[in-house]
Amino acid sequence: MDVWSPFLQALIWPLFLAVFIVWQRKWVIDMTEIIKERIKMGGGFKTPIFELPPVLEAEETPEAKEFLEKVERDAKIVPGVPKKERVLSVELTKSLFLVHSAEVTNSRDNQRRPYYLVRVQLAAANPSLLDEVSSVEYHLHHTFTDPVRKVNNRTNSFELTLNAWGQFTIKANVYFKDSEQMVTLTRFLNF
Repeated sequence: MDVWSPFLQALIWPLFLAVFIVWQRKWVIDMTEIIKERIKMGGGFKTPIFELPPVLEAEETPEAKEFLEKVERDAKIVPGVPKKERVLSVELTKSLFLVHSAEVTNSRDNQRRPYYLVRVQLAAANPSLLDEVSSVEYHLHHTFTDPVRKVNNRTNSFELTLNAWGQFTIKANVYFKDSEQMVTLTRFLNF
């Protein structure tokens, strides 16, 4: 039995993990989807083994420029409506995204939960696309005082700064200059 003991010990963890995944498969699938969505939306991901940092500023690459030109070409044009009033395809939503950062503060709520200083910004695959944005209207969790906040400052990427103790999904309506077009974005604020 002494010869088999290390072999059995080596098998117990993979077996335990396999049983856990089968037993909690819905939870595992949900968590995988959340992680995939978080990475797609530009958020960071950290494990004890590796870290994928959040996207803080998108670079203007030739690929991004080509992508935006394709979006411009493929945009559906409504007859009789000026160029600025185009109804853009879903690709525009994919080229704009929200990013956030959070740092713990010394403040606590009445249940001793720490507050975090959270910064949310609008980012784009091509930063010049942000010059076309006139304002961003953020919709916070309903428990916030003044849960709808409008930001017009392009110089700081339409940054919204707030204090929060709990995680939630933020919604942002992005409005464009010389247009009534609006793009809606969402991001799960985790910290």
